[in-house]
Amino acid sequence: MTQPADDDADDIPGEDILPLLRGPHGAAVAAALVGCRFYRDDPDCLWTIRHCDANAGRLSVSMPGGTSRNVALAAGCVLVSRALRRALDAAITPELRAAQDKRRAIAAYGFVRRVDERDLDDLYAAVCSARQGRVPPDHERARYIGLAEKYGQPYNVIKPLSAWIDAAPGSCLPDLLIPLIRHLRHSGRTIEALKRTEQVLARGSELTDGERRVLLIQRAALLMDRFEQTGDRELLDEARRCADRSWAIEPGDHCRAIYRRLDSLKR
Repeated sequence: MTQPADDDADDIPGEDILPLLRGPHGAAVAAALVGCRFYRDDPDCLWTIRHCDANAGRLSVSMPGGTSRNVALAAGCVLVSRALRRALDAAITPELRAAQDKRRAIAAYGFVRRVDERDLDDLYAAVCSARQGRVPPDHERARYIGLAEKYGQPYNVIKPLSAWIDAAPGSCLPDLLIPLIRHLRHSGRTIEALKRTEQVLARGSELTDGERRVLLIQRAALLMDRFEQTGDRELLDEARRCADRSWAIEPGDHCRAIYRRLDSLKR
């Protein structure tokens, strides 16, 4: 005999239940799912769960009108009955609870996409370092930036990059600064991005020739963006000076593209 779900039930993504189905209490969770209501996209279009295959993570549901179908548990959400809540609470191991806490912290920082299990610890570490104002170790930074780009929009990437750079005022962190400027520019935050490039103008800054060349190209591109916004032709003169300095370090295709754009804007 099935037990109907509570009228005031909360919902939970099916993908959050999957790890519990595959744990030591999976049979109890699968049994408690029977009778609960399930929806895919529209919470007003509810189906009733008649069976759960714990191994496959699939449900058999009955739909309005009496028809039935099989669906993946991870494809929707479940309204949580009291019986299911008890089963879920009993099934959550300390390790799973710790993982849930990490997912909540990551989501609270702005990364709302589902994080793969293999990426969870590293993205959580990245978020913690940004929130605490700590610059990640050199060998971790590329991995952290890659995960931020994988799971977030540009504004999600800008947030930790800015926090890490601001945590070390006066330090030269080109491996963080270059991607930050790129994401600021692509987000339309031209003035902020230009401000960040001023480090390349400072004498004695700890930049390699290659890093200085990239930052000069970024600054030239931003100055041209700003010209298109303001019409101030002095910005084009400064952009050319940046391009000339970059070219003097090492000619390259990116700098050629800057020159072509300069010529086009001056015409």
